[in-house]
Amino acid sequence: GYIDRYNVDPSNYLKLDPSVPPARGVNSSDWYGYQIQLKFTPWENVTILPSYLSQKNEAASLFTVDLPQSNLAGGQLLQARDVNSPHSYNANIANLTVNASFGGWDLVSATSYTDLTSNANEDSDVTQYVLLGLKAPEPVVPEIVYTFNHPRELIQELRLSTKVGSMFDGTIGLYYDRKDVPSVQNIPFTSQWFAAYGDPVALFGNGFDAHNTIYYGDSKTTNTERSIFGQGTFHFTDKLSATLGLRASYFDVSGETNAWGFANGPETTFSASGNFHGISPKYNITYEMTPNAMVYSTVAKGLRTGAVQTPAPAACDTDL
Repeated sequence: GYIDRYNVDPSNYLKLDPSVPPARGVNSSDWYGYQIQLKFTPWENVTILPSYLSQKNEAASLFTVDLPQSNLAGGQLLQARDVNSPHSYNANIANLTVNASFGGWDLVSATSYTDLTSNANEDSDVTQYVLLGLKAPEPVVPEIVYTFNHPRELIQELRLSTKVGSMFDGTIGLYYDRKDVPSVQNIPFTSQWFAAYGDPVALFGNGFDAHNTIYYGDSKTTNTERSIFGQGTFHFTDKLSATLGLRASYFDVSGETNAWGFANGPETTFSASGNFHGISPKYNITYEMTPNAMVYSTVAKGLRTGAVQTPAPAACDTDL
């Protein structure tokens, strides 16, 4: 869908300017994609279920505001867009599930791979004007923020389940998850900025090499989990049952960043890594008093890992 953009008559804000044709698709947004699901049964005890989903969104200049540029001296921070701000989002998800039965055992293998890509160009005129400490009557000029993210994740899980009569059922399994997230943000000085203000070093007085940009930063984080788990339920009677579960997990986390620019300070490079592990038990007891009433008690312990945290850039040292 889209919404056309019409210029307002400068002499009458309630009328359109007939001398300027409408801009088509200024606030446009397009969604499209496809999905494939298949089922194979090579043997009567084995089922293979592959699937694939692809979806894409493309948007052009969302949320365009038809207002004069902000009157910062008067405290008005409403922002009109001076530059085109397209956005795109691309998602691709592949899954493969295999179910197999062998006597009293059921085996399930579930594999998933996700690949997401997002690009966003965002008009940032007023934001950069304020953050750089500029003040009226200095002009507000077009500025744009470029943002890119490309997370990818692979998940593999194996589960083996069995049932012994009406007395016991249980599951054991293995779990693997790896997620990589590279990202980039770029806020360059535009040609209009150089025309209005000239040399940034002369204006701000920073002697370090900022590569003539307000901010540029790229980063990558990687998180990996490996787990083994098991759970069993004992049915003492048709009303009373108890469940015992245990999960042992091991995590590796790492991250690295590289950044420079006038908003960052001197060029900074940072990297760190760590690992975490723990055991998460679970206990549950359930009693069915009637077909419509049940009482139960559950005790469980969770595990939350740490993450890589990039320190504040050198430009913040004075404030900190």
